[in-house]
Amino acid sequence: MSETVDPIGTEQRSEVRLETARYIALAGELLARDFAPVPVRFDLKGTTAGMFKSDGERCWIRYNPWIFGKYYYENLVDTVPHEVAHYIVHVTRGRRRVKPHGPEWQALMEAFGAEPAVTFNLDLSGIPQR
Repeated sequence: MSETVDPIGTEQRSEVRLETARYIALAGELLARDFAPVPVRFDLKGTTAGMFKSDGERCWIRYNPWIFGKYYYENLVDTVPHEVAHYIVHVTRGRRRVKPHGPEWQALMEAFGAEPAVTFNLDLSGIPQR
């Protein structure tokens, strides 16, 4: 039987929000423009660690607090810049046809010093599924 993973708590959620803001500020420096902060939610479930969402008027980033609970550091260095890069590409490229993990996203990930990987291969036992 696998152990149950606890979701990250208030302090770590604050750290993730700060790290998200730090990458947004870094993108601003790299691209010489200001980017608005993006709301961060910790409501993602299942096997996805993070997700950038936009409904056309608003956008936000969702993180999976259980996957962050099991792999906190890995998600700070991989998932946070991954989702911020999606946000920045969305803001800079708008609704134009841009591949989600295309050259614009990859270039930003490299500028962040992050691996431009699309998925991770981590053991998700103990993570609640939908």
